[in-house]
Amino acid sequence: RWSDTFFIGYFKEEYYVGLYNAAYPLAFILLLVIMSFNSLFYPVASELYTKRNLKDLEEVYETVTRWIFLFTFPLFLLFVFFSEDFISAFFGAKYTPAYKVLVILSFGTFVNAFFGAVGILLQIYEKQNFIFKVQFFGAFLNIAMNIVLIPKYGIEGAAFATSLSM
Repeated sequence: RWSDTFFIGYFKEEYYVGLYNAAYPLAFILLLVIMSFNSLFYPVASELYTKRNLKDLEEVYETVTRWIFLFTFPLFLLFVFFSEDFISAFFGAKYTPAYKVLVILSFGTFVNAFFGAVGILLQIYEKQNFIFKVQFFGAFLNIAMNIVLIPKYGIEGAAFATSLSM
């Protein structure tokens, strides 16, 4: 988020920083679901992996993924189809021009949430170097895309850069 805000402020007026920062936290409400499930999934998955019970680990992972999808999908749809209403309700009508940002970020966050439990499996399988490389690449990609997209597409470009880098 800091890179988006920084580059929006650098390339555009502060008005657009305000718009972006209204839509951003709403979209990331979707991540609350995955954070909740991951806090439950991690100890169970660790125990199953330690006992080399990979069949049950696979079943638990599939169940957690299904639950994450079932809890995030309806909220995702609400954010997509009623984005202007949500922004207006939480921040006021003057922030409704950020509705496209909410839609774009919601899509990126939904995809991230859907695959988010994979990170727990990577931790359990001790793939910290891989996790670091992916996160580093994502951060680099976000910054590079912000530099390219914000001057041309504004806050929607920043939202696309963040969604893609997730």
